[in-house]
Amino acid sequence: MSQATTPLPAAAASAGHNNKTLASTQPLPTPTQSDNVLLQTSRSNSVRKLSPAESAFCGATAGVVSRAIVAPFDVVKITLQLQTQQRSYAFLRPTNDGMLACAARILRKEGARGLFKGNLSAEYLYLTYGAVQFLVFDAIESTLKQ
Repeated sequence: MSQATTPLPAAAASAGHNNKTLASTQPLPTPTQSDNVLLQTSRSNSVRKLSPAESAFCGATAGVVSRAIVAPFDVVKITLQLQTQQRSYAFLRPTNDGMLACAARILRKEGARGLFKGNLSAEYLYLTYGAVQFLVFDAIESTLKQ
């Protein structure tokens, strides 16, 4: 949203005020139709809506990145859920003490790749889910605006 600066009155200019100080005390302008855009290029002031392919690409990228960030936590969670119990002194004791101990054990035994076990198939799922979600959202949004 761009805000045009207004010329200062002679009294404000002589008092040492600048445009930034005066602009911060003025009310914000109301949003215009061009403020609700999805993409604005920096080389020119042209404004355009994302194409369906670009929207799908953005959704797929968001899905892949989010899954890559969450993958190590998911591996630790599943490992803790499936841990075996050892019988010792008539009570059951888990093999992992907690999330950090489990992650450290995986790193020690399998290295960093161990935290991403089974991630490839989940990446495909998140890729397609993100792409379809963004496509459907854009289609519904454009239908409702008409």
